[in-house]
Amino acid sequence: GAGWILELLPANAADKLWNLYNIRPIDIWMMDGFSFLSITYRPFYALSMIFLLMSVILFLKAAASGSRVLPFLLALSVLLLGFTHIYEIFTLIAVIMLYLLFRLYGRGMNSAFKGITAPVIAVLAAAIPPIIYHVILYRCDTVWTLFNEIKSDINPFSYALGYGLFGLLAVYGSRKILNKHDDKKLFLFAWLCAVPLLLYFPVMFQRRMVLGYQFPVILLASAGIFGLRFLGTARNHPVPGFFSSTRVKTALLSAALLLSIPSYIYYFRFAYFDANREFFNYYLAEDDVKALAWMDINLPENSAILASYVVSSHVPSRTKCRVYAGHYAQTINYAEKIMNIRRFYGTAGDYSVKVRFLAENKIRYVYCGYFEKELGGQ
Repeated sequence: GAGWILELLPANAADKLWNLYNIRPIDIWMMDGFSFLSITYRPFYALSMIFLLMSVILFLKAAASGSRVLPFLLALSVLLLGFTHIYEIFTLIAVIMLYLLFRLYGRGMNSAFKGITAPVIAVLAAAIPPIIYHVILYRCDTVWTLFNEIKSDINPFSYALGYGLFGLLAVYGSRKILNKHDDKKLFLFAWLCAVPLLLYFPVMFQRRMVLGYQFPVILLASAGIFGLRFLGTARNHPVPGFFSSTRVKTALLSAALLLSIPSYIYYFRFAYFDANREFFNYYLAEDDVKALAWMDINLPENSAILASYVVSSHVPSRTKCRVYAGHYAQTINYAEKIMNIRRFYGTAGDYSVKVRFLAENKIRYVYCGYFEKELGGQ
């Protein structure tokens, strides 16, 4: 992507674009939309991508072979996807529906559904259990109900910067696909077209459906590059005029690759400074682990605990207790509560204010370990 261009702007201009127009460098921070970021920072998204790709491959193979076994494997893959990252269930269904429409357009009613009835049924049937589970979760859990009310519209210009370099090649690689009986390319083309629509569908998780979008972009961009007869390797696909020069094609591909590199340099720069500035909750000190084990045995069930946001993320899973502020996406008014935690541990004196804070939030225990001391706790 070319999101790094925004990072070159003065800080006040970048903040204005972010706060007023929601324009941001998604190829630097959107972990679920770019494989490099997922693998290096959020392996959970990488696992979701594996299940998504497994589902796509099994769907196409089941449709092409007519196998009776593959639809069952497809259903299992979709089920795993749904309970890992539910949002891609909706992406997969939307892509399949658009794929069917494209087949109807290119082949007519008689052959459009040939061979794909069983795979479609497998996907829809396997999608039902995880969808029902998440509907119940959103309706019954207060945190998820609030989370469900939040939409995250991102300016289209952000996506254009994030995917535009190879997106243009992908559009070129999609030419004449509707008039050809190439099911794999047609499915990729449906994927390429469906996701931009889903990203602005009126649901709160619209942005989550971007996961995996890099695959149709890159694969169709590859088709576009070969369509340009890159280094003369595809002489049977001539293109007129300006693009007939091998030097121009080489420069085009080189420019797309080189212009993508600075975003990842910026990413590593941010990751380095974040690692030195913030505490991440992937690992705990040994003493904290022992303390959590003691709390699980000795503290009453549902006791409210105040701790740093690092430790608090582990308390619910390791003990029977509750926390003032835990996971960022499952804590109401998370940013405000984190500031309260920093203020509580980071300021000395004025104990009456702290006691009143604990009483107002019904907090019975205050934890002070390694991370709390780093915040200033004594």
